[in-house]
Amino acid sequence: RHEAGDVLKDACVLLGGPVPALQRILSGFNSIDHLPPGTPTSWRSVECLLFAARSIASVVVETSSEDQTGIVSQCVAEIMNRLASGLRSLEKQSVDGRGESGRFPRHPLVRYTSVLLVGAYSKWIKSNPAYLAVCLQLVLTAFEPE
Repeated sequence: RHEAGDVLKDACVLLGGPVPALQRILSGFNSIDHLPPGTPTSWRSVECLLFAARSIASVVVETSSEDQTGIVSQCVAEIMNRLASGLRSLEKQSVDGRGESGRFPRHPLVRYTSVLLVGAYSKWIKSNPAYLAVCLQLVLTAFEPE
């Protein structure tokens, strides 16, 4: 798992920045949002996207290229907003750990990785204080008892 995260970071560096990876992660969230009604969302799909976003956090935070800074901030802001809305819509986990279409399953690893993601982007959050409230709510929601 850690090796996969290292590969993602290395790919970002080789591709010249985190923008392609962030856009791919957002594309994954869009796919989840557009599942047909009644199609369950696998917790593994959601956690995979969160893990990928967390893995490249150090590359994202270190992005200093002026032409990428704005795009990176837009992508990270969109990921944080998606995460917050996904966690707000957490419903009781079904027996197989799946959630309703477009919603995040109430699975411990989804909640755990969500909190780790906020921590990984703490430097970004510091420089984008408008998202502090969203991230705080996200952490509080993740810690709510089942």
